[in-house]
Amino acid sequence: MLRLRDSSSLASVEAWKRQGASELLAPAPIALKVDAMLPGASIVRRVRLEPGLYVVLCLVPQGRGADGAIVDHAHLGMQQTFVVSP
Repeated sequence: MLRLRDSSSLASVEAWKRQGASELLAPAPIALKVDAMLPGASIVRRVRLEPGLYVVLCLVPQGRGADGAIVDHAHLGMQQTFVVSP
Protein backbone atom coordinates (compact mmCIF):
# COMPACT_ATOMS: atom_id res chain seq x y z
CA MET A 1 0.00 0.00 0.00
CA LEU A 2 1.38 3.37 -1.02
CA ARG A 3 0.37 6.80 0.24
CA LEU A 4 0.09 9.06 -2.78
CA ARG A 5 0.87 12.77 -2.73
CA ASP A 6 -2.06 13.56 -5.03
CA SER A 7 -4.12 11.97 -7.78
CA SER A 8 -1.41 12.69 -10.39
CA SER A 9 0.88 10.36 -8.41
CA LEU A 10 -1.17 7.42 -9.69
CA ALA A 11 0.52 7.82 -13.10
CA SER A 12 3.92 7.48 -11.43
CA VAL A 13 2.71 4.27 -9.71
CA GLU A 14 1.74 2.85 -13.12
CA ALA A 15 5.18 3.74 -14.53
CA TRP A 16 6.84 2.20 -11.45
CA LYS A 17 4.92 -1.07 -11.97
CA ARG A 18 6.04 -1.21 -15.63
CA GLN A 19 9.66 -0.84 -14.45
CA GLY A 20 9.46 -3.80 -12.06
CA ALA A 21 8.08 -2.19 -8.86
CA SER A 22 11.31 -2.16 -6.86
CA GLU A 23 10.67 -1.08 -3.26
CA LEU A 24 13.79 1.07 -3.42
CA LEU A 25 12.31 3.09 -6.30
CA ALA A 26 8.74 3.38 -4.98
CA PRO A 27 7.20 6.66 -6.20
CA ALA A 28 5.44 7.23 -2.86
CA PRO A 29 5.94 6.21 0.77
CA ILE A 30 5.11 2.55 1.46
CA ALA A 31 2.37 2.64 4.11
CA LEU A 32 2.01 -1.14 4.54
CA LYS A 33 3.66 -4.21 3.10
CA VAL A 34 2.40 -7.80 3.28
CA ASP A 35 4.52 -10.68 2.02
CA ALA A 36 3.11 -13.07 -0.57
CA MET A 37 0.52 -15.50 0.75
CA LEU A 38 -0.69 -18.89 -0.38
CA PRO A 39 -3.78 -18.95 -2.63
CA GLY A 40 -6.97 -18.82 -0.56
CA ALA A 41 -5.16 -17.49 2.53
CA SER A 42 -6.18 -14.27 4.24
CA ILE A 43 -4.58 -11.82 6.62
CA VAL A 44 -5.95 -9.11 8.87
CA ARG A 45 -3.90 -6.06 9.77
CA ARG A 46 -5.05 -3.15 11.87
CA VAL A 47 -3.33 0.06 10.86
CA ARG A 48 -3.75 3.74 11.65
CA LEU A 49 -3.57 5.69 8.41
CA GLU A 50 -3.02 9.41 8.08
CA PRO A 51 -5.63 11.21 5.97
CA GLY A 52 -4.76 11.08 2.29
CA LEU A 53 -4.95 9.19 -0.98
CA TYR A 54 -3.73 5.58 -1.01
CA VAL A 55 -3.36 2.74 -3.49
CA VAL A 56 -3.29 -0.89 -2.44
CA LEU A 57 -1.96 -3.32 -5.02
CA CYS A 58 -0.72 -6.89 -5.38
CA LEU A 59 2.74 -7.24 -6.90
CA VAL A 60 2.81 -11.06 -6.97
CA PRO A 61 4.04 -12.06 -10.45
CA GLN A 62 1.56 -13.87 -12.66
CA GLY A 63 3.78 -14.49 -15.68
CA ARG A 64 5.10 -12.55 -18.66
CA GLY A 65 3.26 -10.49 -21.23
CA ALA A 66 3.70 -10.71 -24.99
CA ASP A 67 6.54 -8.17 -24.74
CA GLY A 68 8.35 -10.29 -22.13
CA ALA A 69 7.61 -7.87 -19.28
CA ILE A 70 6.54 -9.32 -15.95
CA VAL A 71 2.78 -9.19 -15.42
CA ASP A 72 1.70 -9.04 -11.77
CA HIS A 73 -1.70 -9.31 -10.15
CA ALA A 74 -2.06 -5.49 -10.10
CA HIS A 75 -1.81 -5.45 -13.90
CA LEU A 76 -4.72 -7.92 -13.91
CA GLY A 77 -6.91 -5.65 -11.76
CA MET A 78 -5.82 -6.41 -8.19
CA GLN A 79 -5.39 -2.74 -7.36
CA GLN A 80 -7.61 -0.17 -5.67
CA THR A 81 -7.26 3.48 -4.71
CA PHE A 82 -9.06 4.93 -1.69
CA VAL A 83 -9.17 8.09 0.42
CA VAL A 84 -8.77 8.31 4.19
CA SER A 85 -10.67 11.38 5.41
CA PRO A 86 -9.73 13.36 8.52
